[in-house]
Amino acid sequence: MTTFLLFIPSYCNYIQLPLNLLNESHPKKYSFNSNFSYSKNICDLSKENNKNDGTQNYQVLYSYLSILDNNLLLYKIRIGSDEQEFNVILDTGSSILWISGEESEDKDVQLIHRYNPKTSLTSKKTNFDYKIRYGSGYSLGYYYYDQIKLFNHTNNFNIFMNFGVANKTKFNIYGADGIMGLGREALLNNSPIFCLKNHSFIDKVGFSIKYNSNLKNAILYYGEEHEDFKNSTVAFCPLLFNTYKEKNFWSCKLFSFGILYNEFNSYIKLNLSIIFDTGTNAIILPRYISSIINRRLTKINCSIFDISVEVSSIVCYDNNTLPDMVFEIGDYYLTLSKNNLYKEQVLQDGKIVYYYNIYLEDGIENGIIGLPFFYEFHTRFDLDKNEMKFYHNNKKKIKKSFSRSIQKDSNINFKLKILIIILSLITLALCAIIFRYKYYCITNKNSFKIENIEISTSDSSEILSNSFHHLN
Repeated sequence: MTTFLLFIPSYCNYIQLPLNLLNESHPKKYSFNSNFSYSKNICDLSKENNKNDGTQNYQVLYSYLSILDNNLLLYKIRIGSDEQEFNVILDTGSSILWISGEESEDKDVQLIHRYNPKTSLTSKKTNFDYKIRYGSGYSLGYYYYDQIKLFNHTNNFNIFMNFGVANKTKFNIYGADGIMGLGREALLNNSPIFCLKNHSFIDKVGFSIKYNSNLKNAILYYGEEHEDFKNSTVAFCPLLFNTYKEKNFWSCKLFSFGILYNEFNSYIKLNLSIIFDTGTNAIILPRYISSIINRRLTKINCSIFDISVEVSSIVCYDNNTLPDMVFEIGDYYLTLSKNNLYKEQVLQDGKIVYYYNIYLEDGIENGIIGLPFFYEFHTRFDLDKNEMKFYHNNKKKIKKSFSRSIQKDSNINFKLKILIIILSLITLALCAIIFRYKYYCITNKNSFKIENIEISTSDSSEILSNSFHHLN
């Protein structure tokens, strides 16, 4: 059975989704649960250890990433004075770097390398534990402190930092020994990025990922922006800060989702928080849009297929009508070509169908932008500017979102009109108050003058005589 391994960005959850049209059982719904603690004095680097006086010229540091069979990005690092080698999955949706230890209780986990602190002269065990829970797995153990070589392709210096060593874990992805989380939360707590910036190896708290389709690998850039983002046509979106999850993940707003095929263009309006996660090899959207999409997909010989009660997928039956997908992120339309989105599947009856790596699921709070997007766009994660940036060699893949800008302007005009009306009413009210106050003052002033008229004796006699005359 063909299996689809899916890492969910809420602390690197993963589930298995069958890709054939059989009535396979679906695992329990994954959740966004996590419980972990951080060590104090994180990344306690010293000049003695690193021999860096902070006066060096900053440069773009980078490392090559290999690709696993399930398309996940694999990062090779070395830990300890004896440079023990480990292959960890690069995951922007989780916040801990951890590897399995020699004393791990798990016997069924297929890990090639395990950390042995006894062979490293610089290894220290801390008094702080960590635990992280996945939808169908977990990892727990203690933080260790040791030197880590991250840039074996460009530099030969090490950084000293804390990382988790698992003594119990449920993690069974062949070819990987652990996970290196570069989530947004990690940058403020326990991350190589934070360590490098804090000790002047890089100038910017940021990194970017660029996929190389020719070599079938990717490059991870640390620090300053890559040349692709300078003086080029790029898209960007501000990071979200409204909710807990938005603050702790690389999150932006997704305003619409589109289907493109020749002259067939169909867009579905959304207002959804999305998480950019290299640990997910799919794109996940809320399932409530499936009925809308399905009506439009039938026009190009595609449909929605229910993988389980909770999860659906987009399936097409003719490779000549496979559509591209468009995501309106920030103020830009970003087009993902079908080449990075679908997989061919041969059914038992010999029929060929084409599954898109776009899944529609019930009950999700945040959409997920996974690896198909990173294979298409050179993506920068920038905490200094609190934004995401996207670059593509083909300028047609990045288009300004004029329609939403017009809508935004109309909303602004509407709000402006309301504000003008309110200010006008306030002005009229003030004018009425001022007018009434002046009238009150004038009336009181006249009364005061009348009450204080001095009348002489002769005037009084004349007035009295006139009064008697009228009475007679």
